[in-house]
Amino acid sequence: MENINSNRIVEDVLHGSFDLHVHSGPDDKSKLRLGPLETARYAQEFQMKGFVLKSHHYSTAPIAMMLNDIYPDLTVISSITLNDEVGGINPKAVQSAADMGAKVVWFPADIPFGQNHPLLTDELGKLTNPVLEILEIVKSRDLLISSGHINFNDSRLLFKTAKDMKIEKMLLSHPLSFIELDQQLELVNLGVKIEFAFLACTPSRTLATVKDFSQMIRKVGIHSCVLTTDFGQWLNPVPAEGMRMAIAELLNVGMKPEELISLTRENPINLVGI
Repeated sequence: MENINSNRIVEDVLHGSFDLHVHSGPDDKSKLRLGPLETARYAQEFQMKGFVLKSHHYSTAPIAMMLNDIYPDLTVISSITLNDEVGGINPKAVQSAADMGAKVVWFPADIPFGQNHPLLTDELGKLTNPVLEILEIVKSRDLLISSGHINFNDSRLLFKTAKDMKIEKMLLSHPLSFIELDQQLELVNLGVKIEFAFLACTPSRTLATVKDFSQMIRKVGIHSCVLTTDFGQWLNPVPAEGMRMAIAELLNVGMKPEELISLTRENPINLVGI
């Protein structure tokens, strides 16, 4: 009976959840498990509300548009990652993606975690004009910006500038890779949400145990965090199953259903405005 009740709680949290960080094929550098059609089919069968489709190589706007036509009960949000393949820090690419419906702009992820990006700041340590142009587009279209792999100092400058521009939707990615707790809390005070991707707990990454993962989320604060999977890799479960696994594992170490509903539903949905 306990297992039956536990399964029911997992399903109740999973239904209506929204994953801000999902990968699918095609991809020219990584081995990904599924294409976009299968990725979306699993999410719909699991009765998720939807997900953000991310690629390191192209704007996912055209794919997301087709998936929303094919799966009308699902909301697939498109995004653009400012890697070299889209021209790097490229305002025109951001404008084009936004015009086609993208709601998320990921700053560069084609650098090692925590590294300085040469095109983000100038020799005086200020944000370059293309970055400022992108932030103007973000503000005008009410988009979500994520730090990607850029280091803490650049992330802080980016988010401080965004806040001064009245941009409200900001997300720090991959905190377990290179951002200390006190730095996370400093960004939370700027209005930044912290993304905890369950990929960090998988055997291929082992950045944290599930227990440590849950404790770090609570230290930052439930209402300042989102739970994502960052799944799609060939060696991991499909992203929808990854979200089910994350919910089950966190329940198993003592997180409450209402906390997980905030992390997987309320907080991410507010960030993408759906």
